[in-house]
Amino acid sequence: MPKITPMQSLLLTHAASRQSGSLFPLPQNATHPPTVRRSIAALLGRGWVKASQTQDLTAFAHLEGNARYGVFITPAGCAAIGANDLVAQEIAPQPTPQRETKAAKVIALLLRESGATLNDLTEATGWLPHTTRAALTGLRKKGHVLEKGKQPSGLTCYRIIAE
Repeated sequence: MPKITPMQSLLLTHAASRQSGSLFPLPQNATHPPTVRRSIAALLGRGWVKASQTQDLTAFAHLEGNARYGVFITPAGCAAIGANDLVAQEIAPQPTPQRETKAAKVIALLLRESGATLNDLTEATGWLPHTTRAALTGLRKKGHVLEKGKQPSGLTCYRIIAE
């Protein structure tokens, strides 16, 4: 059996337990972003996970233009953790019906070219400003890269950018 780090094992087990096979959103105990990034890079290098285009707003890792790419476990990744044969079948990311959640609304607003202001986000979700800022922090923890800038009107604008 190949050598596997605890973080790689956590990520692969998490992905194998999900019907879509997606690594994202990350498990809650994957709290050290540099370790997570290194682990995902190593898993991609070994062929245990693959990057594929996805429509799922909660399962994407990065953007290239308007295309969203997620990271999905492969049969080799299932074999690396000793997952059963049912899970080891080729897992193809399937379009999932999009639930209209507040988090999905936030992500959709942040994906716009112009981004979104705190006021835009609070109006769309009904959240208070401190809750909205906490949601932005949560997105950062999940691996999304947020850019913070100023609009010509002087308002702070947030936007998800491609890595």
